[in-house]
Amino acid sequence: MKKGRLIIMRHGETEYNADGRMTGHANAKLTKEGVEQGRRTGYVLRKFDIDIAYASPLDRAKQTLELGLEFANAHNNLKNKDGSWKLEIRESLIEKSVGDYTGFYKTDKRVTSLKRDFNSRLPNGESDKEVVARLKKLYEEELLPLMEEGKTVVISCHSVVKRMFHLVIGECEYQDLYKFKVPNAQPWVIDFENGQRVSSKYYNPAEFIANDNKGLANKQSKKQFK
Repeated sequence: MKKGRLIIMRHGETEYNADGRMTGHANAKLTKEGVEQGRRTGYVLRKFDIDIAYASPLDRAKQTLELGLEFANAHNNLKNKDGSWKLEIRESLIEKSVGDYTGFYKTDKRVTSLKRDFNSRLPNGESDKEVVARLKKLYEEELLPLMEEGKTVVISCHSVVKRMFHLVIGECEYQDLYKFKVPNAQPWVIDFENGQRVSSKYYNPAEFIANDNKGLANKQSKKQFK
């Protein structure tokens, strides 16, 4: 039996996220908190033997993954000879384009009045249907075969992309996709057996940090009583 694993996460907080603005394809920079969030994903990533790393072409997704892998200090197999990280960049993982609404504040009446619809797109933007189509192609042609081979794959992407992965993988129906939050830099781990999804779970890095700190405290306590 071959056991594969997909680890999908959203990038760390960006300036646009902090300001409550619509980002889309804008190459927004990570905030200081976003950088720390990226590093903290390393607490989770180092628990897994990762074979391949994928990322969106936007800097926030690439940087978040690189920060996590660097902090994890457990995946030298993913490094190039020059020490840089070997990331498989795919345009299909880029965030949903919000077209002319890029940079709009989410509290803007033009934004709050929008109705979510699978087939509708914003002016010069992209529909959820189009995002699903490109993700489904990547999933069926690249990711699923890797799951069938028993590989562990990490993907750094975006909020809407991660939501649509729930639909592509079969985790939920479209009408439920916007009923839950997609936290920054919180890995979602999906386990497969012989190419079939068997379980999934969100991992909060904070829980791993707490456990690590507890373990460190126990070690220090034992040293004091020797």
